Formats: sequence, C-alpha cells, structure tokens
Amino acid sequence: MPLICGIPLETSLAVYPKTIKSGVDSDQHPKSPRVTGSDGVVTRLHQLGEPELLERLLDVKGTTVFAFRMKANSEKEGDVYITRKGRVVEMGLVATDSSDEAKPTSGMRYTIGESAPASFGWGGTAAVARKRGTALALALWRNFHLKGKKVGTRRAIVRIEWAGMTSSKQTKYDTWMAEFLERVEQENKEYKIEYERLKAEIGINAILASGFEDFKKSSLRCRAECGVEVATLRCSRCHFAKYCSQVCQVDNWKYHKQYCGKEDTWAFGDEKFEDLLKGF
Repeated sequence: MPLICGIPLETSLAVYPKTIKSGVDSDQHPKSPRVTGSDGVVTRLHQLGEPELLERLLDVKGTTVFAFRMKANSEKEGDVYITRKGRVVEMGLVATDSSDEAKPTSGMRYTIGESAPASFGWGGTAAVARKRGTALALALWRNFHLKGKKVGTRRAIVRIEWAGMTSSKQTKYDTWMAEFLERVEQENKEYKIEYERLKAEIGINAILASGFEDFKKSSLRCRAECGVEVATLRCSRCHFAKYCSQVCQVDNWKYHKQYCGKEDTWAFGDEKFEDLLKGF
C-alpha cells in the first residue's frame, strides 16, 4: 500500500496511534502489496518530517475526510490527488486538464486499520503510483521547510482541506498555496530561460554531461540524507549505498534493508556515459 505503509513500526508506536498493521518491517499485513523502503507519501513525510498533513491523513477518528491535490510537473504527467473518507484512502493520477477525481487515469485504493484489507490498483503499476507518492511528499517537505528558497520542484499545490478545518487554517493554506503557485510559475520561467540559454550556448550533450555530474555527486551523498555530500562508508552487503557514519547507517537500515542489493548499480563510468550520449 504505497501511501499508508512505510511508517517504521518502532517509531509509529511512539509518535502516532497504531491505526495500521504495516510498515517497513516484518509486521506487514500479509494481504498488502509489497512495500519497499522508499515507497509512498507516509514513508517520505515521516523520514523528512512533515507532521501536520500526515497526522490529518491518519486521524480516521478525529478527521473524517481528508483531501489533497498537487499539479503535475508537465503535460505528460497527471495531477496527484489523495483523498480519505473514513478509513478508505485513495491516491491517484488525474489528467492535467481534468478536475474529475472520480475518473483517475491510475491509482491505488485501500483501507486503514481495523477494516478488512481492500487494496488494489488500476490503470498502471503500483510502482508508478509509489514513485509519484515519493516525489509528491518530497516536494511537500521542501516547500514547507525551505520557504523562499529555490528548490526546483515546480509543482503547484491546489487543494488542501479536511473535515473540521477551521477558517484560520483554511486562510493560512489558501495564502500559502497562492504564494507557492507564484514561486512555481517564476521557477518555471527561469528554468525554461536557463535551459534555452544553455542549449544555445553549450548544446544538449553538455547539458546531459552536467546532469551526469550531478548524478555522480548524488551517489556520493550520505543515504540517510543528513547533509554530508561525500560519504566514505559503504553498505557491506550491496557495496552501493554510502553513509558518513555508522550512526546514519543504523538509522537508515529500516529503509535500506528492503531494497539492499536490488538497486541498479550499473557502473556509470565515462565510457558508459559516452555510450549513453550516442542515443541522443
């Protein structure tokens, strides 16, 4: 279940009411789809720290209805929406020109807590829905915690509401979404201008090369996302994930153990990169 699953059990007991029998551990419900460490909104929000929306999403007793929607990055993608009515949660993708969430192009639906498991997806793979969930949550966190800074998410949030939402909260989020949209539109303009400038100045291959260098830098960062740019310790099992300390490695293990050894460790050497460029 890409949205609800993924709360580390040992932490959820201490911080959140145990409304579900799932998580990145051995207590996963046997009828739930397989969950990996980086899947879904809850995993990302919990790991990066955005409690308000997460609490409303999981508060099935105090908050009867929850709704959220974020615009797509481009016309090739769909808007991401999350709704919960009672214990039934749905996360899906809606065509960018549509406001009808009753007819999503793809999505996942499931229940929380004591209700009988009813998880299923449609119109696409679970991996796609989970990838969208992670991207959405990361964008959320960046814009809540890095206000005023350029973070390059280019996703406009257009709907945040829940049952019992006070007028002051509604005003707060309406104002925030308007400011957020303004920043996104400005970022889009600047991004397009800079891209066209670089394309004319250095060409598409050089742009790809720059992206390749960014990838190599990202592969050196501590997997626990502590901020260390060059980590020197490697996971002793997969020899791919990097950490700056044993403390970070232990803290991140509850996530990493789900996909240790399963990540694409294709050697991105310079020769491989030259082969990649031949495809453009």
